[in-house]
Amino acid sequence: MSQLAELNTFWTDVQRDFVEHLKAFKHHFDLILEGEKQVDQARNALVLCEQKELKIKKELKKASKVGFGAGEPRR
Repeated sequence: MSQLAELNTFWTDVQRDFVEHLKAFKHHFDLILEGEKQVDQARNALVLCEQKELKIKKELKKASKVGFGAGEPRR
């Protein structure tokens, strides 16, 4: 009977350790997930900025061609 009680105590300790490790794993997973979300937001912001940059460069190039084509001297 004492072996059964010892086995039950051991099983309870193992389950408690498992739950603690599972909670730690979930916490780390949540931190990583939050970091990945922030990385995705930063990537999306970068893409938008790059698109705006290209648009502005095209407009600047077009404006400089129009300005120089109207007889203004190049600087």
